[in-house]
Amino acid sequence: MLVTLNISDFALIERLTLDLEPGLNVFTGETGAGKSLIIQAFSLLLGERASADLVRRGKDRAGIEATFEVGKTNGTSSVLEQWGLPCDDGDGCVLVSRSIGRMARSNRCFVNGSLSPLGALKDLGDGLVDLHGQHDHQRLLKTAEHLAVLDEFGGSTLLKIKDKVVKAITRLRDFESELSSLQEKERERAIERDNLQFQIDEIDTVSPEAGEDEKLEGRHKLVANADRLRQLLSSVDELLSDDGGLIDGLRQGWSKLDEICEIDENAGQTRSNYHEAVYLLEEVAADLSRQSEEVDVDGEELQSIEERLGDFSRLTRKYGPSLQDVLDYREQVEEKLQNLEKDERTLTEADERLKEMRQQLRELLPKLTKAREKVARRLEKAVTVQLKHLGMGPALFAARIWSDRAKDDDFSIDLPDGKYRLYSDGMERVEFLISTNEGEEPASLSKVASGGEVSRVMLALKAALASRDKVPIMVFDEIDTGIGGETAWSVAEKLQEVSRNCQCICITHLPQIAAFADGHYRVEKSGAGGRTVINVSALDNDERVSELSRMLGGASEAANKHAKELLSRAKAKGRASE
Repeated sequence: MLVTLNISDFALIERLTLDLEPGLNVFTGETGAGKSLIIQAFSLLLGERASADLVRRGKDRAGIEATFEVGKTNGTSSVLEQWGLPCDDGDGCVLVSRSIGRMARSNRCFVNGSLSPLGALKDLGDGLVDLHGQHDHQRLLKTAEHLAVLDEFGGSTLLKIKDKVVKAITRLRDFESELSSLQEKERERAIERDNLQFQIDEIDTVSPEAGEDEKLEGRHKLVANADRLRQLLSSVDELLSDDGGLIDGLRQGWSKLDEICEIDENAGQTRSNYHEAVYLLEEVAADLSRQSEEVDVDGEELQSIEERLGDFSRLTRKYGPSLQDVLDYREQVEEKLQNLEKDERTLTEADERLKEMRQQLRELLPKLTKAREKVARRLEKAVTVQLKHLGMGPALFAARIWSDRAKDDDFSIDLPDGKYRLYSDGMERVEFLISTNEGEEPASLSKVASGGEVSRVMLALKAALASRDKVPIMVFDEIDTGIGGETAWSVAEKLQEVSRNCQCICITHLPQIAAFADGHYRVEKSGAGGRTVINVSALDNDERVSELSRMLGGASEAANKHAKELLSRAKAKGRASE
């Protein structure tokens, strides 16, 4: 429960300390007195976003602090451990405070005296408080909100299944998005793949070898000049080898060198060099003769070489500039093609993974559907019972569950009985229906329920949730919208009943509800030093009579009497129900 609430320099509140009671705590006051401002301050301790506008004019910061008595079985300890925050000191209490500065960066949150992130306050608040604001009953008029209420009533069993489904759907949606991106690029890859393969085939058709161009260019030069080469070879050969040629003339000089050596012994080396030169020229002549015979080129060879060199030239113009560059380029293209083939395998593997993910969802979704249908029947029964207690005896509450058939462009799942649209939280949609008259079929709340009836349906839902979840604190900010008379009395009794399971904090304009309060607080505006301030007073019995008289229409003797009757009746009702 909320034990103490301290507020300072918050909007029109200068200093405020509230000690609350277990059970039902009621705040009353004139319209505009600032009752909802207290709830707003309290909500900031539950993780709501703060604004610098909330700091009282002339002050640097506002402060809000609350002491919660959480007991030993509440899940608060696990939340504190999760956020690395200190647990209570053994008295079962948790101190939460928040400092709001005019600069957003100066805002601070504290739990048990330790600086904490805003998320920690939100997690603590989710486990401690269920806050129903002035306009929350409008949530019931929005069909899109009904599924969340149903799931909340289902508790941990349903929520665990839902969590698995939500995660599976999120993974599937993200994976399909990635897969779609891969598939969109597949056409581009196919075009690139065909282009690369064409380039490889074009090079492979020629099938060049490293250095082949240089060899062919040399051969082409020889073949192209074959006739001239033969002429030159023959001319040199004739000069050396024909009768009377150079070699014959040199041989005739051998005998003369022999005579020289007989006369001059030192000429032996000269004769040896001479002989060697003759032998060398004879070898040259033999080589020239052989080469002349070999230069017998087929006329088709020149054409073949030129065609081959033409192929090389075409390749080097596209992939060159040299033949080696062409061969290097082919290796690069081959590597790119292999990578594209890997992408194809990745796409195939992704398709298989997608099938697995969808199969997993096909197994999970029916479990969630079955759980929701079961919870819906329980909720219908629980709320219908609560509505009877709230003076709506013939009312019948129903929760209609359905699944939408998928259209072509919907995110969907195929099941044995058809194709259904998938939402982020499953494939079911839920709408709350009500029949307020006996014999009438339930219809949409927005069509048949008045404002007061919608408020009572919301209270019935809250009562059903409170009896199941044992929420420590429930806050109702003007739950009495649109109701009065005996209906107000029924609502008051229901709030008292709910307050036996948890602490209730209620802002109300109805004296019937205020009469049931275990703690009654009056909210007033007053002037002080030229400034408006909000004051909150805990009322004793006489002060309660006075406040109830005001709420009943004025400080008359009749209103006074009526106020005392309300208190007496509430007290008697409370004793009778214990």
